Amino acid sequence: QCEKMDLKIIQSLLERVNYGASSYVFSDKLQYPSYVRTIPSNKDLIEMIIHIIRWYGWNWVAFLGSQHDLDGLKLFNKYIRNTGICLAYQEGLSLNANYSQTLKKIDELNINVIVIFALPQYATKMIKSAIANNIQNKVWIASQHWAMNKQLPTEPGIGKIGTIIGITEKLLSLPGFNEFVYKARGTTDVGHNDRAESEVQGKNKTCNQVCDYCSLLTAEEIINENPTLSFSIYAAIYTIAHALHKVLQCDMNECHKNTVVKPYMLLGEIKKLDFLLNGRHIEYDDHFDPTISFAVVLWRTDVNPPRFEMVGSYEKHPEITFTIDNSLLLWHNNGSVPFSNCSVECEAGYSRKPEGFHSCCFSCEKCPPNTYVDFSHMPHITITLAKIWLAAHWEKKITKAHMFECDLETTIKEILSPQMKVGVVRIYSKKTRYLLADCSDALTDLPEDAMEATLKTITLPEDFTDFDSQLPDLNTIDVVDHFSLNQCRTEDITLKENFENHFLTMERIGNTSE
Repeated sequence: QCEKMDLKIIQSLLERVNYGASSYVFSDKLQYPSYVRTIPSNKDLIEMIIHIIRWYGWNWVAFLGSQHDLDGLKLFNKYIRNTGICLAYQEGLSLNANYSQTLKKIDELNINVIVIFALPQYATKMIKSAIANNIQNKVWIASQHWAMNKQLPTEPGIGKIGTIIGITEKLLSLPGFNEFVYKARGTTDVGHNDRAESEVQGKNKTCNQVCDYCSLLTAEEIINENPTLSFSIYAAIYTIAHALHKVLQCDMNECHKNTVVKPYMLLGEIKKLDFLLNGRHIEYDDHFDPTISFAVVLWRTDVNPPRFEMVGSYEKHPEITFTIDNSLLLWHNNGSVPFSNCSVECEAGYSRKPEGFHSCCFSCEKCPPNTYVDFSHMPHITITLAKIWLAAHWEKKITKAHMFECDLETTIKEILSPQMKVGVVRIYSKKTRYLLADCSDALTDLPEDAMEATLKTITLPEDFTDFDSQLPDLNTIDVVDHFSLNQCRTEDITLKENFENHFLTMERIGNTSE
């Protein structure tokens, strides 16, 4: 037991620079204090996916991850809170999963945006299954694991399944890499064949878990491999080299070779690294995660040969920026952005009536007379305009949000009389002009005989009881003393005085300084 504990302690102190592990758990420095990586974490990738979904206003999506790694699914569920996005369907994929059944469920739920956050082998089976099951007109968001897969775009029928958008690190050229591969492999390699494989099987296989026969690959096969991790490997080597250069106090000619190098010394230097590599900024944060530089790529399966076209980017250095060139996205839906929402947004004058479990699903019902929808809280809650009126006479004043969210112009035209409009403007004239900066314009459209409101129209007597606080018992209070300080004079409300030389004609109405 002690030996195992010692081994864990030693492993935690040994510095590791990884170029392929994106799991967010490695950002936990209590558990992995010396773990450095040159590939962005799942957290950054999930944030990028959410940026794309929100960019196009989608809120009804499916998320397909891997059964053995649910890190991405957990992060997605966490970060879509309070974004208006609903996760309509989720599943952890495996090689033995029923892909056809999964696609059938997604289609039945009318989900048109599908995120596949899984390894290439799972993503490949899902895309091939979509082609075989005649799934059409979907938006597929590919995680970095398979965003640059070079075999899938050539699959017959892939153009019918919809639009495929991939997220990957910005690809940079590696000067001299192709020449190096050709020199190491030679240009006359014939690739692996049965004889070569049988010879290798008689010997020990390589320790590469993904490819036991990589030593048999031709130069062309290596160069044409998925380039997603190429720069991460390149950056990992340069990271270690720069750190060693600092620890060994190297100059242009030599290093202090007698210096004893210990893991913590390298880690300390890595934390201070800040250099450019092929135009990419190499620097690590407190979690030893790299700076983020993502690209959004469109799978152009409509051309031959298929290609990947960069249509957007996401940067975190020196500041967070996210952009997509909409003109470059050739949507499958006759060029228009596909619709992937549970419900169509309600028109003005209608409020949402929730339906089912998800907040994205609702029907629309007409707002009752004398009410408005309070979008500052919940768009399915209607509030009576009487509250606005009563607040003018009551100690509890309405908030700025109430006034800004209430479409006074439309409301007055369709529900209230012109007199009501004049009353509201006058009541707030002296205390909160900035709330009704544009209401003075309404006076110009009122007929002259409507300039003076009737007392009954303005005071809205007794009928209105829907207010934030209940009126006190009138038998137990001094009505005059309680209300007189908060009630406007009748002359102020009815506009009997000459309004032409009052504040309503001033150009500065609505200024917060007034």
